[in-house]
Amino acid sequence: MSDPVITADELASYVVCPTQYEFEHVRPISPRTDHSDVTFDRRRELLADGLLAGLTADVGSPAARARIATERIVGQWPTTVDSYVNDEQQQFDSELLEAAISNYFERFGAEHAEGLVETNPVLGSSFDGIRYETEVDALVETESGHRAIRFLPNLYGVHPAWKDEGLVEAYLSRSEFYPRQIGHLLRAWTALRGLLSAHGMDADVEFTYVSLFDDVRISYGAGSDPTASVTMRHFQELFESERGEIRTLLRDMGPKIIDGEYAIPDADRSLIADNCCEFCPYQDACPAYIRSDVAFGDRAVQEDGN
Repeated sequence: MSDPVITADELASYVVCPTQYEFEHVRPISPRTDHSDVTFDRRRELLADGLLAGLTADVGSPAARARIATERIVGQWPTTVDSYVNDEQQQFDSELLEAAISNYFERFGAEHAEGLVETNPVLGSSFDGIRYETEVDALVETESGHRAIRFLPNLYGVHPAWKDEGLVEAYLSRSEFYPRQIGHLLRAWTALRGLLSAHGMDADVEFTYVSLFDDVRISYGAGSDPTASVTMRHFQELFESERGEIRTLLRDMGPKIIDGEYAIPDADRSLIADNCCEFCPYQDACPAYIRSDVAFGDRAVQEDGN
């Protein structure tokens, strides 16, 4: 009998809120279409699709690869935003997209295209009777090993490079509560462990988030175009330092996902309410959020004496 499978998407959702996980993966409901998470996910998909088209194209120059990627994306890009305030805003968005794609292919495109092994591979391994898997956008062979790549519009919610280790330990003790960062780290852990399982535990492997829009600069001179520099966030060192704590977290969380435990623990209710509910795309469908919102309204009315 094969091990049950949990994906990195499921881990990232559950670690934020078990109820959000239920709405996304158990009995899916549609999130609000205007929510920022929906826009982010759509843009991420478009970016990955376009950049992979450029990487796999039978052309030689970075400019040619960038042109193919841009043409693949640009016609669909505005549809991920409900509306623009004016035509100038839409024009700026398109120019910024083109600049970001060009910057990626000028700096990293040739290297990634030359070493490209596979697009959209699924990486995974088993741990304590559960198989953890994640799909990455590209698997690239480097001089010393392999690198898994996931493209992002920006690094919102990704563990910052300057932050000391101890992220998972702080989450486990609830001394700090940054579940989105934990979710991104668990995706990296899943990919890196999958690479080690495939190539040997001593293999040189890396997982990298490639962000296109974190370093944006606007030129105000006449005829000047915006610029965007690619930001890369590597996770091998953090994987090594957090490995033990991640195992502890998964020994607790993995079986709960498999066993269908979607209720929010009482100890976490206030943390989730204070840090996550405001940003959840499923607010309108969440009984706990609706009850808390009604209770807050009743309390406010009582305090006003009305």
